Amino acid sequence: AKIISLTITEGGYNIAEKTGQFDLSDPAVQADLSPENPPRTVFRFVVQAMQRRKTNGAGPVTILSCDNLRSNGAVARKAFMGFAEAYDPATAEWMAANVSFPDGMVDRIAPSVGPAEIAKANALSGVNDRVPAIAESFIQWVTEDDFIAGRPDFAAVGVQLRPDVKAFETIKGRMLNASHMIMSFPSLLLGHRLVDKAVADPRVLRLMLRFLNEVSMPLLAPPSDVSLTGYRDMIVERFSNPAVGDQVLRIAHDGLSKLPIFLSATTRAVLESGKDPSILAFHMACFRAYFAGRDDNGDTITVNEPHLAPADVDRVRSNDPLVFLDITPFAPLGLGSNRLFRDAYLHFVGLIATGGGAAAIDDLLGRA
Repeated sequence: AKIISLTITEGGYNIAEKTGQFDLSDPAVQADLSPENPPRTVFRFVVQAMQRRKTNGAGPVTILSCDNLRSNGAVARKAFMGFAEAYDPATAEWMAANVSFPDGMVDRIAPSVGPAEIAKANALSGVNDRVPAIAESFIQWVTEDDFIAGRPDFAAVGVQLRPDVKAFETIKGRMLNASHMIMSFPSLLLGHRLVDKAVADPRVLRLMLRFLNEVSMPLLAPPSDVSLTGYRDMIVERFSNPAVGDQVLRIAHDGLSKLPIFLSATTRAVLESGKDPSILAFHMACFRAYFAGRDDNGDTITVNEPHLAPADVDRVRSNDPLVFLDITPFAPLGLGSNRLFRDAYLHFVGLIATGGGAAAIDDLLGRA
């Protein structure tokens, strides 16, 4: 093997939020640090493979993260090297000289696959596939050309090998991924469960376009060969595709991990500039309402937040909406201490309490 590719989700790299380092205190990691225990985590599996590779003289290898995560190569390096240094320092030393971790940006919408999706896919293919993967036709992969043991001719199949991956990551994260988050929680409150149905709602589409045009795009400096307006139009087209059948809940779930990644930089820039934070404050009010588990119609919203820290449970349940702004992932932004944000947020919280998400989004969109 010359390349080991992996996808373990944005929150799967076990990086401690406070220190920014690999979290050795995690119980599963602790168990994996004992060689006599069978491996449980991806970190042990990969590092143990590197240990064998070193022993067998199999040569260098690239560990290629394909996760939707900024600087995914650097994050993967931090995670696997962090585990290796604790598990076997000699292997860690070998990895430092013989393993590369290129940064890359991957983009393709792949909806969750349940019984209905499995039945549909198998009916079309004629194959009794128990775990089919479903994805949109669009695909984009931009990666650094840092493959220590060589690579196939990726460019021949459309891969963009570029030194400016971070610029593409920024555009995707702060436009596409951020738009997903911006539309997801209001859409759930309005009763939408499929992304294309949500974007067909003029209110949701206007919300997305206002976020992109007024909040996100003015803060970005794209490469000279990238059109932000073209990228914006592509986002709308992709989200509107009824054949994908993407689920709003798939996007919304684990918001506590995703939101800081895709919206914190934009939020910080808006607050520091003194610009109108209404769209972001509205979104935060909708995110708080999501935790109540009911939409405007009284139907259940399944709340799945696996990274909700014990210290934050009371903040989520508090009747004081300002307490919610102190939830750990957002605490560094100081949202409650910014008067413009706080006042707009409380305004939308009140509207949601009395008239649901519909009243709040109508009020927001009615503003100039």
